Amino acid sequence: MLKLKLLLTGTVFVGFAGTVAAQDSNRFSLSVAQLQEQCQANTRLAAADATKDRSHLKETDWAAGAACLGYVLGTIDAILAGGIFVNSKDGKTVYSHYYVPDSITGGQGYAVFLKYLQNHPEANVQKSARSVLIQSWIDAKLIAVSVLSAEASR
Repeated sequence: MLKLKLLLTGTVFVGFAGTVAAQDSNRFSLSVAQLQEQCQANTRLAAADATKDRSHLKETDWAAGAACLGYVLGTIDAILAGGIFVNSKDGKTVYSHYYVPDSITGGQGYAVFLKYLQNHPEANVQKSARSVLIQSWIDAKLIAVSVLSAEASR
């Protein structure tokens, strides 16, 4: 029941968040701080479920926790669907292939992300949530990356 409630709440919340983000012309991506807050809510939900004590939950934890899982699982699905990403680094266009094992779960994805932020507080101010999320998975060897080619940018 908890998983269904999270899924339904996340579907509604992610749709709403996408609409709000699209209206803000200066922001097209979730910030690291926003995703961190959502994933911390999911951690509180898991603790409440384990202890059967919901007294410490915030009103928004259900929606935020579901949004965290939705974002993490959506990122995993995007990598699985495409696998090849184009980035710019040091004035070069870099083509990389990401490999995600079938065994990765949303819970692993957000737990690794939160641990990464504890060890790399500077990551909270530098990039989009997506890039830090993926970097946390690479550093933890949850996913693998191989550079296919790098060429000078035009």
